[in-house]
Amino acid sequence: CDRIVIVDHGLVVADGTLEELMEQTVGSKRQVFLEIEGVLVVSPPGLRWDSKHNRFVITVENIAEELPSVLTRIQRSGGIVKDLVVHQPNLH
Repeated sequence: CDRIVIVDHGLVVADGTLEELMEQTVGSKRQVFLEIEGVLVVSPPGLRWDSKHNRFVITVENIAEELPSVLTRIQRSGGIVKDLVVHQPNLH
C-alpha cells in the first residue's frame, strides 16, 4: 500500500507512507550491539552496557560516518570488538 492510516477510537492518529510513519515514531537511529573483549580504559561517549542482551550498545544515526570512529575509540581504549550487530528500527 502507498499510505497507512492509523485510527484510534474513531480518530486518525497517524497518516503517511511506511517511511514517514517510521520516522515519526521510531526514528532513523540504529542500535549497534557490540561484544567487546578486554577492559576498556575509557568508554567511548554513548557506549553503555545492555544487561538484557549482555552486550554493549550505542545508538547512531549514520552508520557509515559514526561507526568507524566508535570502533577506533574502543580499540584505543583497550577493547577488541568480537561481534557487532546493527538493529534497524521497525514497526513490528
